[in-house]
Amino acid sequence: MTLFHGLKTGRIENTSLYLDYLLEAGPRIVRLGFLDDGVNLLAETPDIHWDTPQGRYQLYGGHRLWHAPERSDRTHIPDNHPPAVEQDGETLILTAPPEKETGIQKSMRVTLAGDETRLMIDHALTNCGQTTAELAVWPITQLPLGGVFILPMADGPVDPDSKLPNRNLVLWPYSRIQNERIHIEEEVLLLHADDIPESNKIGMFNRTGWLAYVHKNTVLQKQFAPYPASRHVDMNCNVEVYLSGLFVEMETLSPWQAFDPGESITHREVWTLHRLERPLHSAFDVLESYRSGLLPLP
Repeated sequence: MTLFHGLKTGRIENTSLYLDYLLEAGPRIVRLGFLDDGVNLLAETPDIHWDTPQGRYQLYGGHRLWHAPERSDRTHIPDNHPPAVEQDGETLILTAPPEKETGIQKSMRVTLAGDETRLMIDHALTNCGQTTAELAVWPITQLPLGGVFILPMADGPVDPDSKLPNRNLVLWPYSRIQNERIHIEEEVLLLHADDIPESNKIGMFNRTGWLAYVHKNTVLQKQFAPYPASRHVDMNCNVEVYLSGLFVEMETLSPWQAFDPGESITHREVWTLHRLERPLHSAFDVLESYRSGLLPLP
């Protein structure tokens, strides 16, 4: 058993990766990295917290599960109770107690892929209440500053003769589109995660089913199933990126669904970690490497 800033953790690993999770709160994944160096590729934010009507919400860091659309009295309910833990080899299931205020129970099922640098996370929201709930599953991964996000702008070549829209960008009230962090290209949107103190957030509907974060010589790629015919929250977003001066967040969302008592809605992310031959520090370097096929991405 190891500690994460004083909190007890458990661990699963294969021959390539290790993953640490909290035993006293969650479900939370707080460390992830290559087994041969032990470096945590996730952000650690144990000192960031805020007050809610239900008590202090502790951010901790790493990977968490929320439900959308965001609303402070429902989304930010503290998850400071120990989850139930089931582990079978390289598969881990973390299940939180149902939230008293919403009746929603959160769980994550994590499966490592043999000796590969890949894992699958099935996120679930279960309605343990008495009435129908209408929500989206919203996994959020905190990452350290210094990297560059890659978000594909379109699925395949852009047809200049088409009369229908094929891309969207969604902004929050605090978003600033004229910002040195943002680089919009024809095929991709690049977001540089620097230490500018102002927060920024951008969302979109991603039809390709992947996005990635390049940090130094490491790439974390997320893959998910897009559902273009389904309704989504936040002006039809299934991908969102939040930038702050302390950390950044890579977010995906399931369709916005109604589910009755006893039913669950789920959302799967497949994470793949890659190492690069040399570090990439700027959005220009990342763009050139992507266009030349040097990045191991679709």
